[in-house]
Amino acid sequence: MKSAKKGLPVSIGIASVWFGAHCGPGVASGNQIGQYYSKFSIYGLFTGLIAMLLLGFCIYYSIEFARVTNTYNFKDFANKFFSPYQVFFANFFDFTYAATVLLVVGSCIATGAKAMENAFGIPVLIGSLILIAITIVLSIFGAELVRSSSTLMTVLILVALGIIIIVGLTSDKSQFAAHWAQTNLPENVPPVSNVSLLSAVWAAVLYAGFQSAGNMANAVSVAEGLKDRADSIKAVVYGIVANVSLIIGVAALLFAYPNILNEFFAAIKGGGSYIPNQKVAEFLGVPFLGTLYVVILLLAIITTLVSFAFAVCNRYGKYIPMQAGVKRDLITLLIMLALCLLVSQLGLNVIVGKGFKYLAYACIAVVILPTIAIGHIKIKNAVKNAK
Repeated sequence: MKSAKKGLPVSIGIASVWFGAHCGPGVASGNQIGQYYSKFSIYGLFTGLIAMLLLGFCIYYSIEFARVTNTYNFKDFANKFFSPYQVFFANFFDFTYAATVLLVVGSCIATGAKAMENAFGIPVLIGSLILIAITIVLSIFGAELVRSSSTLMTVLILVALGIIIIVGLTSDKSQFAAHWAQTNLPENVPPVSNVSLLSAVWAAVLYAGFQSAGNMANAVSVAEGLKDRADSIKAVVYGIVANVSLIIGVAALLFAYPNILNEFFAAIKGGGSYIPNQKVAEFLGVPFLGTLYVVILLLAIITTLVSFAFAVCNRYGKYIPMQAGVKRDLITLLIMLALCLLVSQLGLNVIVGKGFKYLAYACIAVVILPTIAIGHIKIKNAVKNAK
């Protein structure tokens, strides 16, 4: 690992990998934000903070325990962290992580390939192969390249998405004030008087739930090089700030266009496909925003693929009967991507609305609650044993 002066600080790299895994097609498309935040009216503008604080605690306990025990392979980490009940917790954690990989990476491949077809006329199969090739190149050469590439793409995503959000919120077409005042709301957009605050908070908890296993595993896999507890805290703070900003920004953008939300909610009820952020960009009528949106979506997809791919190589590569190295990582990635391609056939709305929700219920019970309950004690004991 390079020093902070010569290379990327590990804390920033971890936050970037977290952001990269979070800012996948579900968020960049607006689908996840719409289903877990926008449907709760004004409350949904703020509940993203609850989700990321909850997830931040879990990631802190994970990377700090990994640092103290010098354990960066996720299976080994889970066995140590959940000992003496690792047979149940670690194996279930491993199962939820595998499910997360299939759902998230599957949605990435499907959405990315379709976006390239719509924007550039590239056939879906060719687009899928392009995404696979980029993922392999950015993933098989180690954690440093993953952190560096994720950070670069994170900056580009934040800048580009920031432009769309600012243009959208300052446009004459924005209806943010009217929506806040709850006036003239379309049929499918719920007024805040019909929304339960408890339901909004629970949706945020569910959001943290399906984000937990994957992001904790990804963070652990690139945590090598953390110097001390302060470094771990920095990584989590950076990650919370970046991810909360992302959620609130997209939620505010969609809130400003209740007409788009109306169509989105109608599409979900009817089982159709709808990308709300893209519709906002098109509705604004600014030519370059459409192209900028496609670039954002592809960058978001690539960062997610890269984040998960490296962690999967770390976790499952040892089961490939080959000597550790580039060839084994390549085989591991090809198997993962082939399986995820099959899952992608379910479609983004089903994966986000149903697949993630069921995953969240399981993760809250067996990942989030146990991690928060025992995290402090496990780290304290690990520090004593390390002396």
